Amino acid sequence: MRLRAAGWFAWDVPVAEIAGLLRVSTNAVYVWRRRWRAGGPGALASKGVGGAGLPAG
Repeated sequence: MRLRAAGWFAWDVPVAEIAGLLRVSTNAVYVWRRRWRAGGPGALASKGVGGAGLPAG
């Protein structure tokens, strides 16, 4: 999803339109765009599942 958005960022598609097409919040798209501007498409790569890790033991 984020990489698809990156293609639209390059074409200056409005954030609200991208959010609607991908069915995500506009806030999420703003965050992705900020990362894309700072580091290109590689900055949008998944960092894995979020949340707390399993306890050791």
